[in-house]
Amino acid sequence: AENARYQQVVERLKRLLEQERKSVRETKSVQMRMAAEQTELHAMLRKAVDEVKMDLGLGMDPSNVAEMQVFTRQDRERVLENLLSMDRTIVLLYDREEG
Repeated sequence: AENARYQQVVERLKRLLEQERKSVRETKSVQMRMAAEQTELHAMLRKAVDEVKMDLGLGMDPSNVAEMQVFTRQDRERVLENLLSMDRTIVLLYDREEG
């Protein structure tokens, strides 16, 4: 009887351990997906900024950070317009809101 009780406890602990492992796998998967989306959004923002920089004649040189400091409000609005005009941006932002 005592042995059967220990077996039940061991089986219960095994089930709990498997549930925790599954939870960890799912959490890691979500974390990786969110990191990939963040990287993708970052790249899209960089592209939108670069487009405005090109329009302003600043070129794509990353050392032009100082010139980016002089972005006017209209320039920043154009960056956001460029970013939001990309269909994938809306999908990523909507998915993040839903998730």
